[in-house]
Amino acid sequence: MAHFTLFSRGKQSMLFLVLMLCSLAARGTIRVDNLWYELNSSNMTATVVRSTSYGYALSKDYVVPSVVYNKNLPYTVTKIGDHAFAYYEDVTSVKLPSTITEIDECAFAQCYSLSSVNIPSNVTKIGEAAFKSCISLTSVTIPRGVTSIENYAFDGCRKLSSVTLYSGVTSIGSYAFFDCLLDYINIPSTVTSIEERAFYGNLFTSVVIPKSVTKIGTKAFAGNSKLESVTVYSNTLVSGLKTVNESFKYLFGEDVKRYILTSEVTRIGTNTFYDCSGLKTLVTQGEITGVGEDAFKYCNNLKDVQLNGNGLVSKNSSLRSIFGTQVEKYTITGNVTSIGSYAFKGCTGLTSLYLPNTVTSIGESAFEDCSGLTSLSSYEIPSSVKTIGRYAYSNCTGLTSVIIPSDVTYIGTGAFSSCNKLTN
Repeated sequence: MAHFTLFSRGKQSMLFLVLMLCSLAARGTIRVDNLWYELNSSNMTATVVRSTSYGYALSKDYVVPSVVYNKNLPYTVTKIGDHAFAYYEDVTSVKLPSTITEIDECAFAQCYSLSSVNIPSNVTKIGEAAFKSCISLTSVTIPRGVTSIENYAFDGCRKLSSVTLYSGVTSIGSYAFFDCLLDYINIPSTVTSIEERAFYGNLFTSVVIPKSVTKIGTKAFAGNSKLESVTVYSNTLVSGLKTVNESFKYLFGEDVKRYILTSEVTRIGTNTFYDCSGLKTLVTQGEITGVGEDAFKYCNNLKDVQLNGNGLVSKNSSLRSIFGTQVEKYTITGNVTSIGSYAFKGCTGLTSLYLPNTVTSIGESAFEDCSGLTSLSSYEIPSSVKTIGRYAYSNCTGLTSVIIPSDVTYIGTGAFSSCNKLTN
């Protein structure tokens, strides 16, 4: 049979007081070399803390000890508490012991002269705004045990030009590296989310997004005026349904000139590149099986499209409706066997074309109304071609010469009709 012991109100109050006193007895604060430590006697550890009421100056090159003593008892220093070094504007370097496992929020915020700090390998947590506005900090290595770069962690570190991230990091928070000086970042293959403005205002010329990333927040890479090339391995990121305000324009900025979609990407979702006015070159390394509505709407400067596989070019629909009429160069690669009916119909801007030597048939009206084409050689009609469908090149008004491969056995009705400049 269970037994329950009930305390009277007076006894309950006495018990609470005893527990509170025991808790206070287990903790105390001491000063060592003008830095304050909160002691925890229950596990014999110490946390560096901020005490605004004392205002002691620190040496410019400060070394945090691994152990501090109180009444001859050792306390292992394991944590840099919130605001512990914040606002110490004259400190230029801090050396942390290997015993440190946590760096709390704002721990070094606004240490304007801090140019060097080591983050020990045992650290597993770097809190929000931990190094915010450390405007003299130039490089940092994030230990392998850290899984999340918290919001504002290095926000405003305007000289920070080198950051090393290891596999294990899963998220990069909002404004984490906002307004830094980074021209390169290796995003680990374990990262799943990159939040709003995480890398806004840096100096990247190129960015690689790994397969693991499923979410990128608004303007995460925007404000990088030198960013010209983005390589994306994540099919989820590209293929997902997006609103206009979630297009790559709002993730990477509108000035990106080249997007490379790797073989992992098989579909381009609605609005993915909507209004990416700077986009000039699109490279797909895998076979794209579908493209969502308005995926390339208002991409008026897109001139060079490189497509791999049968996915789009073998369908009986025009690429004009996907990429627009302004595209000047199409390069088709992979084991493509047929050019579908109407595939390039009405692509009036097309002046340069490459088809692989695996194509055996060119469909009906495949290149009809492509007025920019001036000649068709072995690049445009490979030697592997056997059949050319009806009206395949009809009304290509700029066409002056054509080389028909020797193995062609069928040319459909009107294949070259209305090609009034065709003389050779």
